[in-house]
Amino acid sequence: MRQLESDQPQKVKQTTIHGDCTTDNELVVDGEVSLFIDVAGMTLGDPRYDESLAIRKFRDMPELLASFYEGYTRYRISDNEFRYFEEGLYEFF
Repeated sequence: MRQLESDQPQKVKQTTIHGDCTTDNELVVDGEVSLFIDVAGMTLGDPRYDESLAIRKFRDMPELLASFYEGYTRYRISDNEFRYFEEGLYEFF
């Protein structure tokens, strides 16, 4: 917990987040995300949390990451933010 507190990135505006934004919880129709399922964890939170979970399986695959950011133009998470949310906060909970 102390590590999470000391590594916490600068705050951003809270938004509605899925809470478990992984490819397992997306319904894709004709190559586009149509809707999210399993929304029981939906809450108000840091959007970088969902972004981290969404890209974690292909973070080291430049072509897939580029495709993701072609559609998701809101923010591009930094390496430190990714580590905090995916490897820290997500693993903690």
